[in-house]
Amino acid sequence: MGRKINTDNAAVLEEIFDSCAVGIARIENQILTRVNAQLLKIFGYHARTDMENKPFEIFFQTSQDFQFSWQIMARDLAEDGKVDYEVDMMKGDGTCFPAHICLQPADPEAPMACITATVIDISQRRSAEKKTMEKERLQGVLEMAGAICHEINQPLQAIIGYTELLVMDSESTASASCLENIKSQIARLGKITAKLANINWYKTIDYPGNQKIVDIWQSEETDLEKRECRTEFKH
Repeated sequence: MGRKINTDNAAVLEEIFDSCAVGIARIENQILTRVNAQLLKIFGYHARTDMENKPFEIFFQTSQDFQFSWQIMARDLAEDGKVDYEVDMMKGDGTCFPAHICLQPADPEAPMACITATVIDISQRRSAEKKTMEKERLQGVLEMAGAICHEINQPLQAIIGYTELLVMDSESTASASCLENIKSQIARLGKITAKLANINWYKTIDYPGNQKIVDIWQSEETDLEKRECRTEFKH
């Protein structure tokens, strides 16, 4: 035979309150008067008596942190009637975690007298966001490294080629021309490094090997400067 359904309104509301997937607290004059099971779990407490009739301040690292946060809450609740924040809060063992807290006053005329607060531990979300950011940074670094290798390798190859010509035929009349080309390629390297030093945003282009590299020339330099730096030297 199945369990009898409780039809008493107060009992039903109590069951809903206690089984809610988010932490819920009733705060009256800065005192925690009611907390649900999920809030106990979030903050690492074992019994309601560990939290109820305790100051709301126990969720903050220092009294200064609490006073600062309380002032912001009072201001925003008075202006908007309902507010939510992402803030670092403290568990019963003293460790801190990022939380999303939403506040709703019972009486809009006296918003700080009695507040219902919902709390969600967003540690996992923050961790996922951090991993995503680190991955994006790494991708940016790899793309920039590819761009540097691509751009600098071209003038270096030219310098190596002209140097080999000089070594093979040091008395040739072409030596002066080779030296001028080497000078030009070194100047080109200087333009590339100057461009890299001033990048503040970037665009990627496709590169052989199913890769992407940063297009360092997508900035404010003129078309003439681009043509000068990209010209391939002819023998």
